[in-house]
Amino acid sequence: IINKDEILPNGIIHVIDKVLEKPENSIDDWLKENQADYSIFMEAIEKTGLNQKFIKNDEGSDDFYTCFITPDSKYIESNINSFADLAQLISPTDNNYTDTTNVLWSFIGSHFTTEIISMSDAKEEHMFFGTLGKATTKFGLRPSSADIVLNYNTSNFPTGLDVDEFNSNNLVTNGIIHIMDTMFQIPDYFLRTNIIFLCAD
Repeated sequence: IINKDEILPNGIIHVIDKVLEKPENSIDDWLKENQADYSIFMEAIEKTGLNQKFIKNDEGSDDFYTCFITPDSKYIESNINSFADLAQLISPTDNNYTDTTNVLWSFIGSHFTTEIISMSDAKEEHMFFGTLGKATTKFGLRPSSADIVLNYNTSNFPTGLDVDEFNSNNLVTNGIIHIMDTMFQIPDYFLRTNIIFLCAD
């Protein structure tokens, strides 16, 4: 980026020194191409059936998704070495993973939102967004730093969950993929909640 944040009445312009290439891969394609690093997450979206939402073809969805994906290396740091380990941790008594009421389905679905979120959107005033898994997630900067985090200052994760901003912003035909620098997790009290705005009379 050689010039940025040119604010106009109908948008913001950033000037770059190369032509942007049009992405050709879908979310599903990208994960398959990088399966060596994301095999646990790839198997999770296949076992839950969520991968069908991310196939960009005549039979797939036309929706646009922002994804926060955990690499195998970060699962392994949490002693999760396979999809079976993840399933045992999240949903030990229910293996009907394609059921949208299944806890594992909700957990994996909570890695995805239909809102468009770029790393440049991170501010100290955190934004809340809903996810496919019906959980609410926070996104923004850790105060007094340039670190991009999810769920900062929640009871479970007071310092937040780090996002690997340097390997994020991967554009695909049906979304944008961000990479977690810690295992993606959901604060207990955000599970299956919605933000409701009430207007006084």
